[in-house]
Amino acid sequence: MTSPALSRRHWKLALRFTLMLSFAAVAWTANAQGKGQVPDVLRFGMSKSLFRDVNDNDAAAALSVYAKTYADQYEMAVKMFILDGADAITRAMQNDAFDMMALSTDEFLQFAGKGLEGPLIMSVVNQSVTEVYLLLVRKDGAIKGLQDLRGRSLIVSSDLRAALAPIWLDVLSQQHGFDSPQQVFGKISFASKPTQVVLPVFFGKSDACIVTRNAWDVMGELNPQVKTQLRVIAESPPVVPGLGAFRRGISPAFKEKLLRSTEASNERLSFRQIMALFKTTGVREEPVSALDSTRELVNAYEHLTIRGRRKTPNMARGSDWVSAVGRQNH
Repeated sequence: MTSPALSRRHWKLALRFTLMLSFAAVAWTANAQGKGQVPDVLRFGMSKSLFRDVNDNDAAAALSVYAKTYADQYEMAVKMFILDGADAITRAMQNDAFDMMALSTDEFLQFAGKGLEGPLIMSVVNQSVTEVYLLLVRKDGAIKGLQDLRGRSLIVSSDLRAALAPIWLDVLSQQHGFDSPQQVFGKISFASKPTQVVLPVFFGKSDACIVTRNAWDVMGELNPQVKTQLRVIAESPPVVPGLGAFRRGISPAFKEKLLRSTEASNERLSFRQIMALFKTTGVREEPVSALDSTRELVNAYEHLTIRGRRKTPNMARGSDWVSAVGRQNH
């Protein structure tokens, strides 16, 4: 069995090699697009935020297969690289070092108008590009609303599709007169698997949980008893957790080729296997306006105030309290 340390070394070496190949292609590709040509190299950046709850080996394997699948589909070389944090994304935009970028929606909204443009490529689950977050409690208890959860325990899904759940919980808490979720709940923890989020509430070991509607529906199909004994006391607006965008200024011909090829990728088995790693069933093109309800939620979060001071968003994980809870959980 490969040791964790060795796996990390292989992962870092793979990233360095990928980065080296990627930036070697930058100068030629930018020059070709400057002349209005369709280049032979696609530079595809992926935010590290998309690899939440994906181990290093799976992520490295996914990148390798992802690049090969795209190369076959686009009939061009594909250079993929990881962008670790806002500074890396900013540098990539400043240097025109990418053609397409996959990132979380809150990251896109942070950088929209600064180097990214649509149309957008969004992942699909159950024929929808959006997720709805549900706050669940037991039906037979005394909890009727958020105010009844004061001092109680909460489990929040840390799945990639639930990336905006902490932001929604912040807004929901504020709407009910609380400064933050920490003022509501006595204990907040995170879990990645739907069963780890929902079943503790079902068995009375936790008072409430937040999970995506899609995950909730699947659990209800597998175990109808769970769905009959738990109920929803709050739900979020539809939100888009992640997306793909284009570099502003990319040639129209190149963009059109990528859009058509991306749409056709859904029919490829290898592409569907990659999508399964990210818990989606495919991708499709959507206008920037598809983010309207997500933008409203993020804007509401950004305007929250605590003790008369403007909250400083931590968009990497959603909220300041999330980082604190994350440290407690570890």
